[in-house]
Amino acid sequence: MSGNFFARQRTVRRQSFWLLVLFLITLSVLSAALALAAGLLTWVFGQAHGNTWLAPQTLAVAGLLFLIVLLGCLFRALEMRKGTDALAQHFGASPVRRNRGSRAEPELLSLVEEMAIAARVPMPDVRVMPRERGINAFAARAGDDQYMIVLTQGALDHLDREELQGVVAHEFGHIANGDLPLTMRMLVAFSGLLAVHQVGRLLGGDSVSRDNISPAHVVGGFLVAIGSVGVLASGLIRAAFGRRRELLADDSAVQFTRYPDGLASALDKVRSHPQGSRLSGYYAGELAHLCLLPVASGGLLERWFAVHPPLETRINRISPGFERRRRKDAEAQQPSESLSASMGYAAVTEDVLGGAGIDPGGLPDALLIALPDTAAYQAALCALLMIHFEGKRALFAQAVALNSSRAQAQQALTLAEKFPRELDHYAVELIRAAAAAMVAEQDQAARSEFAAQLKKYARLDGSMNLHEYVLLALIHSELCGAPVAPTSDQDSYQAMGVVVSLLTEAAGYPLQRREDTLRGFMGLYGDGHVPLLSLKDPDCVDKLANALSVLHGQIRPVRDSFVRHVATLVLEDGHISSLEKNLLQLLASTLAVRLPRLL
Repeated sequence: MSGNFFARQRTVRRQSFWLLVLFLITLSVLSAALALAAGLLTWVFGQAHGNTWLAPQTLAVAGLLFLIVLLGCLFRALEMRKGTDALAQHFGASPVRRNRGSRAEPELLSLVEEMAIAARVPMPDVRVMPRERGINAFAARAGDDQYMIVLTQGALDHLDREELQGVVAHEFGHIANGDLPLTMRMLVAFSGLLAVHQVGRLLGGDSVSRDNISPAHVVGGFLVAIGSVGVLASGLIRAAFGRRRELLADDSAVQFTRYPDGLASALDKVRSHPQGSRLSGYYAGELAHLCLLPVASGGLLERWFAVHPPLETRINRISPGFERRRRKDAEAQQPSESLSASMGYAAVTEDVLGGAGIDPGGLPDALLIALPDTAAYQAALCALLMIHFEGKRALFAQAVALNSSRAQAQQALTLAEKFPRELDHYAVELIRAAAAAMVAEQDQAARSEFAAQLKKYARLDGSMNLHEYVLLALIHSELCGAPVAPTSDQDSYQAMGVVVSLLTEAAGYPLQRREDTLRGFMGLYGDGHVPLLSLKDPDCVDKLANALSVLHGQIRPVRDSFVRHVATLVLEDGHISSLEKNLLQLLASTLAVRLPRLL
């Protein structure tokens, strides 16, 4: 951190104070404008007798206008007092689970706990927006001192631990600096001014013409004019206020983490991410002033009202020289790095056939250190299944202890709790590296027995979900080969539909987009109807297994073309989830074709 770090904090706080004063002055001036408008309306219609400004009609109109403002403010204030659960539901955010989260959720909870201690604030609720693929986050306050921190799924998928720590620390900066009560109150006042504008439009103030003038139209025109000026002025001040508070939260994040490059790297990664920081939900406009980064990219007018400073300004401010260091690191890397590797999925390689091109070095350093021998690799495969196990992990670990050893069970539990993100993101590398170690030391019978034990562990909860099936199939393929069971269903068109249907849900598409994507994709292969298959269907695993068996029987050009077409579909949204990646690997491995490099 630079020497003037705390001086910058004091400067931003002082600027924020004067901006808040200016905002209150603006509200006062607009209130006087409302009273003036009421007097003018009374004078125009000749209803005043004596003093126009103290006439009953003037006072009645002024009271009505102020009532509109108060009702607008009251509606938004009551909406914010429903609590964090109601707010989270409104924004489509799900609670984070420590024991069942399969991606970075347990790690995220640990990070939030660490930052709560560093910021000296109570532990807030932690939520994730599973449908949002952009990289973003926000903190919100609801009710009496109820706080929550919400991250998008894109942030969890694409940010490493240090970057996530920087993002979480930034949101704690807003909480510790008291930004949320101020922001919420300003939003309440802003809602009142917006209500004046909306009522004016309802009265026809935006459609006045010479042939259609009535008292209602004139009143509506006044309200639209006053409301527009109020919204414009307040919006500009709110944007300036917001930019100052964002810079202050950035400084606070560096103070809490003592590592400026974490947040700087997260901000830099947004620039290269296909989705950027955009939010796709209807609530995007409501969250614009709360989020870490802009929720949409706009033109000149939107930039004037932007609550966030430019990314370059923020990065250079908290970590001078970051751009230069990043360029040097990029030059030192191999130029052939694929998109999947840059997104944290170095597992997607060009050759997916068993045993070819295995490179344990593709695993994160932390995992490589934790996996010194074959026994450790076996424990890691158990941990990989454990993070997707829908029952209690203790039951899984008990079964491992009974069939193998108590030490391996404890090691699997430790790996599952310490490296859930790495195990999930680098599942294919882990499986292939473990298979290489086991093939070098064990015979076919021992490997087959271990694969059978893993299958029993996965069924301890009474069922097998799709993620477990895909991982087990990949493990079996690497350890024992990939036998294809016979099937009586010979309809390859329906089999293709099953694969595409599951990939669209793994991508997180909404229902309508899934239907449109499936219809458009399958239209290239025929004109039949293919029903959508959900990951929640009880026979989902059996249908996928049967579909892979059917597709395996097709000629090589058909199989190769289908895999390439599906890979293009997966890349369409610029995001590759772990389940999508593993499904593609299983498909290519089962059909004995190469998976194209996902550039």
